Amino acid sequence: GVVEGLVGLVGGEDAESARHAGRTLANLSRGVGNQKRLLAHPAALPALIDMLVSADPEVQRYGGGVFANLACDAANPAAISDHPHCLQRLTRLLRSQDAETARYAALALANLACDPAKQAQIGAEEQVFVDLAALLSSGEDAAARHAARALANLAWNPVNRSKIATLPVVQEAIAGVLDSGEGEARRYAVGAVANLLYRNIELQAWILNRPASFRVLGKLLASDDAETRRYAARAVANVSRNAAGREALNSSEEILRNVGQLAVQA
Repeated sequence: GVVEGLVGLVGGEDAESARHAGRTLANLSRGVGNQKRLLAHPAALPALIDMLVSADPEVQRYGGGVFANLACDAANPAAISDHPHCLQRLTRLLRSQDAETARYAALALANLACDPAKQAQIGAEEQVFVDLAALLSSGEDAAARHAARALANLAWNPVNRSKIATLPVVQEAIAGVLDSGEGEARRYAVGAVANLLYRNIELQAWILNRPASFRVLGKLLASDDAETRRYAARAVANVSRNAAGREALNSSEEILRNVGQLAVQA
């Protein structure tokens, strides 16, 4: 069949044929029906995972694109991430010299991390948080957006939160986008902050020790973007769980006013 032929080519010795086959597999993986056919073929998943470590950067890039697409379907993450080497190879691609490859890897991990059962597995090595932080701070819009979303999803897991609490470089990257970022990258950075502050005293202290960032959270309670408002409200609610947080909230008229407006709207 077609899948069998493409799988054979992508792992073959002819570099040009491998590239064309890889590109075709990446395009096919956009459709849900095609995804099911790809994953149903016993040789497909191992071959796709091998694309992630191909000596050809173009084949690697297409491999990243395949997994970014496959991970969009909630039915696929278990089959993908349970396969030996898959997550390890995807996380390594975050450090790719090819910007598009790194972007695909971040998107794949963001999608896979939507599954709470996979969050600790993805965050098993602290380096993944550092690499995502580098993409978040890269100045490239799509990379920053995918990295922020991945960090937000991973921060839902308490073990991952504890790891990030020991990584100032990750905290600074998230705060940088919170303070002055734009669009979806900022929205997901606010989501990451909201998740990080949940029942984590160290991270609550971190945001309270950044008065400018704390004020930004207060301003974003009045954001035009509904999702950003929700994330900011959740972050403020999590800070209010401890005495220092309540004191900081009580000293900010703007935050109290915006919280009051949200309560009225609700």
